[in-house]
Amino acid sequence: MTYECPWQFDLVLSSVEQTSKLLFADVVRSAIGFTIFSVVLLTWAATFIIGGERLFGPGWNDLVMYNVADKLGISGFMG
Repeated sequence: MTYECPWQFDLVLSSVEQTSKLLFADVVRSAIGFTIFSVVLLTWAATFIIGGERLFGPGWNDLVMYNVADKLGISGFMG
């Protein structure tokens, strides 16, 4: 004779539902983060494709990292 507990199935089912809700929330957060990262990366790439000088004007030379490194004197190891 076997003894069946009907609550065990409900416990497993609720655990699966809870896990899927948590997983869904993680997937949504990851998708949002990836979208923000992609927009920032594409914007950064577009400044070099279009030309930073045309977008930002003469101030572009102050924004470019290697020019900042030259001004601070920390680019000596680059060659």
